[in-house]
Amino acid sequence: AKENTCQRVLEKPGCASTRRSNLLFIGTITKNNQKKCTAVDAVLNDLKGYGKTFTGECAPNVVGDDMMCQVCKADVVWLGHSLSGAVLDAHRINPLLTLGKAVVATKSADYVLDKLYEEGIVLTEPRMIPR
Repeated sequence: AKENTCQRVLEKPGCASTRRSNLLFIGTITKNNQKKCTAVDAVLNDLKGYGKTFTGECAPNVVGDDMMCQVCKADVVWLGHSLSGAVLDAHRINPLLTLGKAVVATKSADYVLDKLYEEGIVLTEPRMIPR
């Protein structure tokens, strides 16, 4: 199903011109998440000095085939909580795992849920997202 989904989306005319990203953020851009996006951009820029070129993209409010195009072209998708005390965004994580995407998410307030997902995704402290 993952190849069919991405293949269908990638074949759409508008998707061909969409930039491929090594690292893609999807979700709501709050002030906190915007700071994380800026910090990630800075880290990716610093890596250029070491001869490593990676691209990052924050895709706020992108939905449907436009979002799927970006997701299918991304190597890693990261998710950040917009509220303290939040739980994992399983509604976002599960479809990404189905597509075979590498997922990085911030640890949540639900230890049991985090334990269920820790073998399939990378869980990190919010302050570590840029790294």
